[in-house]
Amino acid sequence: MPKIYNCSYPGCSNITCQEDGFCLGHSSREEKEKAIANIKKLLSEKKRIEGVCMSGIDISELELSGHDFYDCVFLGIRAENMSIENASFNLCFGDYSVFRNCIFKEINTRFSSFSGSFFEHTVIEDSNILQTNYNGATIKDSAFKSCDLYHSRFISSKIFKSKFYDCNLKRTYFLESKQEDVKFPYCNVEDAYFKREEKFLI
Repeated sequence: MPKIYNCSYPGCSNITCQEDGFCLGHSSREEKEKAIANIKKLLSEKKRIEGVCMSGIDISELELSGHDFYDCVFLGIRAENMSIENASFNLCFGDYSVFRNCIFKEINTRFSSFSGSFFEHTVIEDSNILQTNYNGATIKDSAFKSCDLYHSRFISSKIFKSKFYDCNLKRTYFLESKQEDVKFPYCNVEDAYFKREEKFLI
């Protein structure tokens, strides 16, 4: 995992990937443009992206489809009106990010985390989302369609007007989650955990 640091700007708790550096919000316009240009160049040159920090950037204009991300940090990213297909995210961390009007299709995710993130009008379909963490996330007007969510966690999440359609929920944890108008058609809800049962927790 790439090293991450707190922004050096007084009182800022955002993340930066440079020691004694600033988050993108407190960087100059030139520094932001340089950081995004470097990532675009990397994405155009390689399909496997390993150990890269993209924290704090707006990825909406990046082409992530077809890439294999491993051990990357995406903390606090923003993604709007974008589509990602046939991509893998293993051991990646995208906590406290914002996803709005996005479509993720044929995605493979394992041992990754999107804790505390915000999803709105976002659809994830035909994907394997294994052992992935959505704890504390807010999911609104969104859907998981035909996804394998084996051993993923939505603990203390807030889920509104959303649908889990034809998903594998074996050992999927929704403990302490707040749900309003959430539907689970064609899902094996009997294999998911909605109430705390200590014997199942590991």
